[in-house]
Amino acid sequence: MTGSFCVAAQDSLLAFLPVFGEERGISPVMIGTLLDIRAGGAMVSRAQFGPMVRRFGRAKLFLFAVRIAAVAPLSPAVDMPVAMVASAFAAIGFGSGISLTSSVALTMSIAPVAVRGTASGGTLLVALIGRPEQFSGRRTQSEG
Repeated sequence: MTGSFCVAAQDSLLAFLPVFGEERGISPVMIGTLLDIRAGGAMVSRAQFGPMVRRFGRAKLFLFAVRIAAVAPLSPAVDMPVAMVASAFAAIGFGSGISLTSSVALTMSIAPVAVRGTASGGTLLVALIGRPEQFSGRRTQSEG
């Protein structure tokens, strides 16, 4: 369930990012850079997931990441320089990367070996249900 909230918050942020950029005078190139920074934060957190679990423990790391993933998306609402927005996006990626990885790792550790594929599919389903645009009825330009 936590994974679906992280995905929903991310998708909401990404959906309104171009509007945010226009309002703040941030160029489309910089918006793309912010998205790259967010993705980089997620990749770094996932690459360091094992060592961080060993150092801090799974529960503490998960709670820390959920807090980051919950608070960091609120930071662009505050008028701040682009460099600080970039830092917030790195935190968003880092927090969501750990949160989602923790959610999947927890599911895999709980599920018996024989049903891990089904459990993984269920986790993915819950994450997709958490995506608000899945059920909005809106179509993208490429869908016609």
